[in-house]
Amino acid sequence: MRISTSSVRLTVALALIGGGLWVAPLWGQAPASTERSVYDRRTPTKAASSASASQPRRLPATGPADERPLAKPRRAKGYLSQGFADTQAATQGASSNVAADPAHAPARAAARTLTPTAVTPRPSAMTRATAAPNRGVVPAFFPAPIGVGEAPKPVDVAATSSHQIAMQLNATAPGEHPLEPAVRWAKACMQKMESIKDYSATMAKRERIDGTLCDYEYMFVKVRHEPFSVYVSFRAPARVKGQEAIYVKGQNDGNLLGHANGMRKIFGTVPLKPDSMLAMAGNRYPITEMGIRRLTERLIEVGEHDAKFGECEVKAIPNTKINGRECVCLQVLHPVPRKDFTFHKAKVYVDSQLNVPVRYEAYDWPHEAGGDPLLMEEYTYVDLKLNNGFTDYDFDVANPAYQFK
Repeated sequence: MRISTSSVRLTVALALIGGGLWVAPLWGQAPASTERSVYDRRTPTKAASSASASQPRRLPATGPADERPLAKPRRAKGYLSQGFADTQAATQGASSNVAADPAHAPARAAARTLTPTAVTPRPSAMTRATAAPNRGVVPAFFPAPIGVGEAPKPVDVAATSSHQIAMQLNATAPGEHPLEPAVRWAKACMQKMESIKDYSATMAKRERIDGTLCDYEYMFVKVRHEPFSVYVSFRAPARVKGQEAIYVKGQNDGNLLGHANGMRKIFGTVPLKPDSMLAMAGNRYPITEMGIRRLTERLIEVGEHDAKFGECEVKAIPNTKINGRECVCLQVLHPVPRKDFTFHKAKVYVDSQLNVPVRYEAYDWPHEAGGDPLLMEEYTYVDLKLNNGFTDYDFDVANPAYQFK
């Protein structure tokens, strides 16, 4: 039986290299994390725990709120995110900027660069629970009936002021859950995105994998909405610089195509299923979850889910800065750990001019009362350019501007 050269090359590559590939061949990284995140609401079982790393993250259908048992408060996994509070305090009243060429920026400088303008400190979760002893016993369930004659106001998707957008996100009708305005805004934003065919951006990504908060990774991305297509070129740090990946929905047998850097580039272009164990190693989400449209869809899914419960505080803060651009920071806080809540605090930053989300942060509960929340994941899109007129060639490994072989 004859075996093709390409089959031998792929087999050798997967046998010798023990790491994974997310949106590029990140071989040699840690195995895929099994920690819960803002997008993963499954309750692992003994039978399913071994396969959880290779399963795509989904939001399962939820039953009636009064049928779901309450869970004991859980302790957050992983190590404390050191220095976050100090970085926040140091950046109050200042703008946050991402360098034009982040490949030359040290990791610490990059972390300070990407930290947005700090917001007003809040009491800790333990302090809130102590001040209100009845909270955290039996959650209230929403949405409550909206007051007669007090229908929510329609969302103005043409708003270009951070104050205007903040007013919409804070505009809760009587008896309405505080998340409902954010869900309305996200749905209106999805309608506006029909006019966005494609975009390019520099993306900064940082995730906590197996309890360890990883360094920032910077990549140049091209995204096309129909058919959903992604091109990624890593710019920093050095261990991933030069790696590339392409995914086009409905092509390449559903695989992403990517290549490594350095000496590992000799293995050429490798196809992998986006949600396979190798593709997910060292990453929280597959390449199919990438982009501002998918982020907006997730905001709707998570917002509608969490709006069924109480113990939720929502605040929209205008005049925050991301890369020098005016944004609105939408902050969602769950003071008390619950099985139904997969994050303690989440922040979504909306670009005031584009009226689309450009940054997302999610935090777990601190290990102890008064401690800092644990940063779980953080994604920032800067230098966002809409409707570039991308063609199939922009998502083709044969493009001579790319380094696929």
